[in-house]
Amino acid sequence: MLSYKLVSFDKDKDLEYIYNLKKMCYEIYVEHFYGGWDEQKQREMFDDYLKENEKNIYLIYIEDLRIGFIDGKELSNTVYEQGNICISPKFRGKGIGTIILKDIIKKHKDKEIYLRVFKNNPAQNLYKRLGFEIIGETHSHYKMVKK
Repeated sequence: MLSYKLVSFDKDKDLEYIYNLKKMCYEIYVEHFYGGWDEQKQREMFDDYLKENEKNIYLIYIEDLRIGFIDGKELSNTVYEQGNICISPKFRGKGIGTIILKDIIKKHKDKEIYLRVFKNNPAQNLYKRLGFEIIGETHSHYKMVKK
């Protein structure tokens, strides 16, 4: 079975890696729903994201290779919110995201787990396979929960 490790985010070392990977993962969806990738606006939104999530960001490593990052946080004793699961394109389709998400579900089995996904992101199929249900939507996203 594939083995990965999570390493705490180091702002000095990992900041540009995370921004560039987020851009690589989400640019196609942002362009679809919002008409383009505005670099200045995205940088401002990224700064806000960091202020809110910096303590909850972990780099994903396989052996000594940094292949992605995740973030998420407990909102209460009964609710966990999964944020990003971003995997470098050359490591996608290998089951890594599935393994990580199954581990998150197992770790938080006593909580409702919420997440948001772009409506045209195929990752929603993985979420549905693992028991997440759509409970709401915005112009661009589905809100999903696993109870």
